[in-house]
Amino acid sequence: MNKNTANSAAHFRAFPQLLLETPLKYGGKTLFHHLIGIGARRFRAGWCHEISISLDPDGTMTVVLHGEILPPAELEQLTQEECGDLNEAQLNLLKIIAFSSAAEFRFPDEYRKNICFLKFSKGKFVSRQMERPLYRLPSSLTVKFLPDPEILGDCSFTPGWVQEYLRHNVYFHTGLPFRFNGVTYCNISGPEGLFRECFPDAEPAFTWQGRIFEFTIGRSMNDEPGRICSFAGAKRTPDGGVHVEGFRQGMTDAFFPGGPQYDHQLETLFRDWNAVVVAHVDEPMFETGMAGRLGGAELQGLFRRMTEMALTEWLSRQKKDLETEKSVEKKGPMMKKKTSTHCANLSRGVIERWFDQVMEDPGLLEDRECPLSRFSVEQWKELILRHPEALQFNPPEEELLTCLTKEDFKDWDGCQICSALFMDGGWLAKLLPMENIGQEDFDSFFGELAFPTAEEFWDVVPEYFPTGFPPHLKLPYAKPKKKKQNRK
Repeated sequence: MNKNTANSAAHFRAFPQLLLETPLKYGGKTLFHHLIGIGARRFRAGWCHEISISLDPDGTMTVVLHGEILPPAELEQLTQEECGDLNEAQLNLLKIIAFSSAAEFRFPDEYRKNICFLKFSKGKFVSRQMERPLYRLPSSLTVKFLPDPEILGDCSFTPGWVQEYLRHNVYFHTGLPFRFNGVTYCNISGPEGLFRECFPDAEPAFTWQGRIFEFTIGRSMNDEPGRICSFAGAKRTPDGGVHVEGFRQGMTDAFFPGGPQYDHQLETLFRDWNAVVVAHVDEPMFETGMAGRLGGAELQGLFRRMTEMALTEWLSRQKKDLETEKSVEKKGPMMKKKTSTHCANLSRGVIERWFDQVMEDPGLLEDRECPLSRFSVEQWKELILRHPEALQFNPPEEELLTCLTKEDFKDWDGCQICSALFMDGGWLAKLLPMENIGQEDFDSFFGELAFPTAEEFWDVVPEYFPTGFPPHLKLPYAKPKKKKQNRK
């Protein structure tokens, strides 16, 4: 039995060493860390906007992930005896069930009409209850759990530990607010703040932030050899991991693109630079979760490519800025030219690499370094057909209308169509097969739970259907009658 084959709470309780490689007395804190990790990944994907934390006197921890949550079907699967293939989030929630004296999950049901309560005791499913909310249905996942002392020992939480944990972890989840005891913890400096903490005497030169990997580099100071400080899943990893190896290779490729003949200069490169490297995965050496799906070699290659791309772009800007400064010195201040924008400095190869990454992970469209404006019309077409949510990022509508046809959308289901309309894609209405929208799809995106009042519904929703509502759909509210104007 190993953690890759464990698929039930009974497995974890029978083999508690599968929880983690460190002593089990830290297990309660690891469960809390897993929950924060789920919220942080949802935040980077654009689905979670805040995490609230509360602590009861008996040590019961409550964590609320505000925003669009995991699909209800995935959460309901945890009530089964054998859960089959588990994704990373489900695996971590299953650990919470297994190692808690009592655990409770609270979330909207599949049709977003009721609140579902799942209750567990010592790893076993106890009950499932449904409750109609009095007011608007909350879009959140609430997890309440008490670590089981029979397995984990005395590992109760204290307010001081939670506060210290949050003060440290905000560095790793840039822009994500944590609320605890009436205080909001949030940090926008990200890896740059970590860099200043690790190297207080050095100035950061360049910061890059991606979805699962980010880093800051700066010149080493006082003639000391450069160092790489590595963090994975908010844990310091002194020996590094595949993310550090990928970073070193990518940094080498960017500074010395000639290849092996520059090996003799690598000692100089890593002597001159300090770096803080952060990888957003749960375990330092990538032994579970993402590594289980991708493999260490593929992760290392991903970090290498992203590092090379980011640093090559930065070095390109540095060189052009320097050339502009020299030109100004020769021709005088009146001849100063505007430096190129970020996107204008990107090579076609770099844009192609960005596009390939976005096709696999559309959440990267939110990255401030993503060259959206440099994607071709054909790339935008391919991107939208695979990921309708890309429509919210201002694609070139007029150009796309000349190359998109009804045939392109013939296989779209109702969820994809509603997603496209909801993401500012009303301009596609004449091309979309509106008859494919099912009532459940419509209610999920535009029903009374999404727009709780008739006024809000008729204020907003008609804009998504410029060709009119499909006649086979039942609208949640009748169209308001126009008020008669008094004749003078």
